[in-house]
Amino acid sequence: MTLEDRIASALKNALDIHTTAESIETGTLTVYSICTAPTADTTLFQPAIKDDHCMTRKDRLVFVGYSPHAAQESFQLMFAFCVSEYSTKTALIVNMEKIDTTGITPINIPVASTSIKAYINHILLTTPVSTSIRIHVFARSQSQYLFPGSKHIPSKRIRTDTQLVQWWMRVLADSASLGRCDNQTKLLWVVPGETSTSTTTTRILSSSNTLWTWGLGADSHNRLPLFPDDPVTKACGMVQSSAGDIDPTAVMDILGVLGECQSVCALLCLESIPQNTSNQTCDTSIKVNNATQDELNALMKLWMTMDFSNVDACTRSSTKLIKYVQSTLGNVGLAHVDVTVAGKSDSKLNVSVASNSTNTVQSIQGLVKRHAPAEAITTPIKTLSANLIKRQKQ
Repeated sequence: MTLEDRIASALKNALDIHTTAESIETGTLTVYSICTAPTADTTLFQPAIKDDHCMTRKDRLVFVGYSPHAAQESFQLMFAFCVSEYSTKTALIVNMEKIDTTGITPINIPVASTSIKAYINHILLTTPVSTSIRIHVFARSQSQYLFPGSKHIPSKRIRTDTQLVQWWMRVLADSASLGRCDNQTKLLWVVPGETSTSTTTTRILSSSNTLWTWGLGADSHNRLPLFPDDPVTKACGMVQSSAGDIDPTAVMDILGVLGECQSVCALLCLESIPQNTSNQTCDTSIKVNNATQDELNALMKLWMTMDFSNVDACTRSSTKLIKYVQSTLGNVGLAHVDVTVAGKSDSKLNVSVASNSTNTVQSIQGLVKRHAPAEAITTPIKTLSANLIKRQKQ
């Protein structure tokens, strides 16, 4: 199962739980994914060791949009997230860089949490159990990250500092409970400027029934990942010794004085501890070709010039972006899955998942229109959704 299939399947299940036939219009919910080809990157850890020389990095953009069938040219983006994935032979390190919603909710389901959990679940299930996994999050509340102007949309839910940290802790805890091929998972956290027993941390933990361990997500050599534009990276630069060594305890002490950590925020890490086993049961067979970094950069440059300040602007910007993506990537390098939702006009709600995100996805080159790959696959999956189920807040 591809990442797009897994997210679409999770959203389909959320439709069953949170929506009803009379509450939604017939339309199409689409999951898009763009991932760059792996490139060498030896800058993540200091001091470098032998294993770092084979490290690669790839960047991924995932976004979800909705198109009601009753209106033409009305595609609306709902949610997007960006991640960076660093890999060696023995480790996978994920940096959850940005997530955001437009505030446009034509379908009232928890798109953000559902999609992020599905992504983490995909990572846990498709990475060999002999590989350590660490998923890092810098949880800091902002009114907008990926959708310029969206803070002006009244329906956008902007969480407070504490609420956002608690939201991320719930998402990671739920993901950790899924497990990975019987591997042990561990949840780490630090609130800059606070202690593990302070009033602030106690208040944050009051909504959690999960065990969280105070500390940063260092690797087996006690090194911290140096992600670009990250408070840990800045703190490490301030405490690094002349020999290049970095003391994680000193980093924790300095984080609280950094500007981006003045309000309540948290550094969170989900760690999956590797197992020494020859009985490999994880699905690692999925292979796809990818976009170039320049192509993703060009898309993001255009993306950040868009206007999402109201419903009409969101529709115009979303339509422009999806046309750009389809004309430059086509079905080559752009993986997508459609969830077709039959709403008010039908007595019974059918949801089918149609996917072109198969192993036939090819690399993209240049800004030219491409044709769909010859072996694109459509897989129908039917499920139900009804209008008498009480909605749950996202």
